[in-house]
Amino acid sequence: MVKIVIIVMIWDVIPGYSIYKLLYYKIKYSGNKIGYKARIGDNTILEGANEISAYSFFKGEMGYGSYISSYCNLSSSIGRFCSIAPHVNVVSGIHPMKAPFATTSPFFYSKRSHRKGFTFSNQNLFKEINSLTL
Repeated sequence: MVKIVIIVMIWDVIPGYSIYKLLYYKIKYSGNKIGYKARIGDNTILEGANEISAYSFFKGEMGYGSYISSYCNLSSSIGRFCSIAPHVNVVSGIHPMKAPFATTSPFFYSKRSHRKGFTFSNQNLFKEINSLTL
């Protein structure tokens, strides 16, 4: 009981981080180490013996024995026994790099309004988002 009281005292002073979230992570991801202010996306699967270090965000699947260092932002699938360095950000968007595209700007190949609702394209000419497996 004393352990829970200490946790409440520490975590109640962190803005936007509730004791309920801490307890939820401790129960759902028991056997894994979740760092200070680390966040985990919905439907994330941790196979076991995993670590998500301080200030990192992870959403996806992580294989046994893998870990993510501090200040990472990943939405991906990570295999077993992988280590991710600090400050890694995985951006899921991709850009065309070969002809017939003359630029990587989505103004020319995407009908999604990327910037202020403007585009030159009336159809999607390139698949912008792809899944990533590490």
